[in-house]
Amino acid sequence: MHSLHYNNGSIKLTRERVTMVSRWESNEVARWIAGLAGIQPYISEIFLKYNINGSALETLLRHDLIRMGITKLDQQLILIQSIDLLLTLV
Repeated sequence: MHSLHYNNGSIKLTRERVTMVSRWESNEVARWIAGLAGIQPYISEIFLKYNINGSALETLLRHDLIRMGITKLDQQLILIQSIDLLLTLV
């Protein structure tokens, strides 16, 4: 079992749960984003606004974040690194 650390503690991700990322609904993605350490609260709202589900999350690139209005480099880096880490657990 792997563990990813969030602002509000640690959420355990089983391999089964991680492999289901592609099936996450946009609200699940937004909840995951909201729990990432260092992420500003408005970022998860942007993901909801753009209806980013698990399938879209898996292919998200930095230029997509910029088009979504996420222009702060620190927020982009946290997101890209966290998504990469999540996908390496698959």
